[in-house]
Amino acid sequence: MFLRHEGRWRFPTVKLAKLETTINPEQMKKILTLAAGCLMTLAAHADGAYAYLTFTNHNQVEQSFQAEGLTITFADGKALVSQNGQQVSLPLAELEKMYFSAEPAGVSEVKADGDEPLTVVNLAGQRVGTFRNRQAMRSSLKKGLYIVKSASKTYKMEVK
Repeated sequence: MFLRHEGRWRFPTVKLAKLETTINPEQMKKILTLAAGCLMTLAAHADGAYAYLTFTNHNQVEQSFQAEGLTITFADGKALVSQNGQQVSLPLAELEKMYFSAEPAGVSEVKADGDEPLTVVNLAGQRVGTFRNRQAMRSSLKKGLYIVKSASKTYKMEVK
């Protein structure tokens, strides 16, 4: 499989880690399925249309990562997802599926009603601020994911 990047054809790069543990056939099946999924969906990501890789566990909990600069290593029955010096460990036994998407999981464009006050917290639960309307909120927030609470609803929002 070849990818076209900046006008040139090239092979995709895949990093494999040395497994230092014994894995059973079921774990191997999950590893190979995830690896095959990564390789097959690489072409879809190559055109830049899909900016996020989302993992879903057996409880239907989704976790999204920006696809650019993402490294996935399989070791000790886990998928180790690394990006920008941070690492998240996802047990392979709990993973159900993964897919590329244009938006991170659980984030959709929701518009607040009129000029109602909005309270914003970051994903760590820290209050970022209270704003008189959506326009004031948008102009004050830095790039990232936030939870926004208005009088009528609570939702996740991404500032790009």
